Amino acid sequence: MARPLRIELSNEKNVEIGKYFRVKGSTVSEALKGVETKIKRDKIFQKEIEVLRKQLVIE
Repeated sequence: MARPLRIELSNEKNVEIGKYFRVKGSTVSEALKGVETKIKRDKIFQKEIEVLRKQLVIE
């Protein structure tokens, strides 16, 4: 979960995020697509992600 939230909460490109996690930028992109699909299909997962977003965002 850290990867997709990091992507969403940062302004970094997939390649830069990939370097941080030692994966290719395309791997970051595929992970993000998978999480987005799961969020759309799984309401419980959607709520869990929303809780994490609220905990990570300091306003």
